Amino acid sequence: MVTPATLLRMAAAAAAATASAAPTEDAGVVGQFEEYLRFHGKRYREDEWGERLANFRESLRAIELHATRSRSHTLHLNELADMSGADFARLQLGLRAGPGGDPALREAGSLGVHRARAAARLLGAYVLPLSIDWRERGVVNPPLQQSGCGACWTFASSSALASAWGIVSKQMVNLSQQQLLDCAGAEYGNGGCGGGAFVGTYSYAQAAPLCTAESYPYVAAERTCRQDCEVGVPRGAVRGFRNVEIRSEAALMDAVTKQPVTVGIMVEEQGPGLKLYQGGIFSGDCTSQPNHAVVVVGYGTDDGQDYWLIQNSWGPGWGEGGYFRLARGSGPDGMGECGILSMPAYPVVDLIADASTVATTTVGEEFHSTEEPEAAATSTGFLV
Repeated sequence: MVTPATLLRMAAAAAAATASAAPTEDAGVVGQFEEYLRFHGKRYREDEWGERLANFRESLRAIELHATRSRSHTLHLNELADMSGADFARLQLGLRAGPGGDPALREAGSLGVHRARAAARLLGAYVLPLSIDWRERGVVNPPLQQSGCGACWTFASSSALASAWGIVSKQMVNLSQQQLLDCAGAEYGNGGCGGGAFVGTYSYAQAAPLCTAESYPYVAAERTCRQDCEVGVPRGAVRGFRNVEIRSEAALMDAVTKQPVTVGIMVEEQGPGLKLYQGGIFSGDCTSQPNHAVVVVGYGTDDGQDYWLIQNSWGPGWGEGGYFRLARGSGPDGMGECGILSMPAYPVVDLIADASTVATTTVGEEFHSTEEPEAAATSTGFLV
């Protein structure tokens, strides 16, 4: 017969066993977390440490689960692995509808729609190159980190503007993301660190000279718009922007043969998704509702799988040296993987008379677009 005293002893023994087992079970994860913090040079307050550990544990589980599935990309415990989904969305994304998501406004501010030259290709007059990588021509600035501000739209547009200017002028310049954050505001459909749309910045760039990043540095917070700076692209050089036909892989490929193109993609806010990307050709559980602005700087094929080559704004230590490759195709709804075909656009830039007065750096050697690009080196990071 089980007496009340026996039940008490059994309950006490179970509680003691649970108490002793829990720390042992978690000790390995805690050890990995502490090593992860040392690797990335992170330190947290005592009241934040537990929450960061919980986020890290979820990332660790997601990576372990991902490893059991057949995917063409790998994940790892990068610098974002201990960030909550809410913080990740607020601090590392930032594309909002604005002029970029409203078809009427997109057409009103556009110089036209770029369509694939299908007829010319059928006649043999024009053939798309098998691969292209604008970095090889020296007209793509290094990837940067938007760090703590939903300003992806300024990084994508400033990168595309610098590339467009580099192509027409044969000179490169680092353009200020902070100027766009401060000056291309609500009237252009943008909201500072609260998010914005890259086509709004192109409209702003029509009316103002663009500052160099060195003279107007990024501070990851919205400030008062400044008028004093060193000019990187003179007023009048940016004529506007051109939308790329949506739902058309051929149109985007054709546009990318002209210059890097800004696009919107959907990044999972919860779960590993692109957040923990290490390398390979990414395909994931994403919809076609864009929430992040990036720049397509090329495309190609690796082991029979087609991809877009994309510059991100999460720093050079993320992904493949700050870049990632996204599976190329029409996607389930015709919008491409993660909605990449839903809102592409690029700035239209011309050389003007006073271009010689701006701060510049000469671009690299000429690019041969028919050559297969080498895959970017996979980033280093804390490995499981």
